[in-house]
Amino acid sequence: CKREVRKGGNPAVVFDADDTTLWTYDMEDNAMHFNFDPVLQDTQWVQPMRFPAVPGMVDLVNAVGAAGCTVVGLTGRRAPQRAATLGNLDLVGYDYFTDAHYFTKWASGATPDPTIFGGTPCENNGGCSTIQYKSAVRRYVESQGYDIIANFGDQFSDLIGGYADRAVKLPNPTYYLP
Repeated sequence: CKREVRKGGNPAVVFDADDTTLWTYDMEDNAMHFNFDPVLQDTQWVQPMRFPAVPGMVDLVNAVGAAGCTVVGLTGRRAPQRAATLGNLDLVGYDYFTDAHYFTKWASGATPDPTIFGGTPCENNGGCSTIQYKSAVRRYVESQGYDIIANFGDQFSDLIGGYADRAVKLPNPTYYLP
């Protein structure tokens, strides 16, 4: 980050939420017994901001931000979970996630933002895969003048689709998302 800033660049690093920055294992195991329940996830975990940080990630994200990179959050969580997710990240010690650079999926039934998703399969009421959604957001971030030098995620669907110099896959033996 420091090198890119010294060269006059505008570097950014993208981080996924669940099991990249926020650890969901206690919810998956103890609360859901590995049978995902979106209502339980939202009401008992997301809104009360109960997720701990993934070990080591607070230090990494804060070092990236302190070194001059813009920290970008990109999650499959829905827009109604945005404030609680940002609050949870702040609560566990992340200093560089901001509302301006944090992207969540639109609310169910809402129309995706055409400035981000226009011309993609996502633009017509969300009919797109995680790969299409996340790569469209990364494309948008780069269109705003940033160079995404790294993209961190625990699922391959967080990473493939382009618009990042490097993709870093964190291990997640708990679940797989296509």
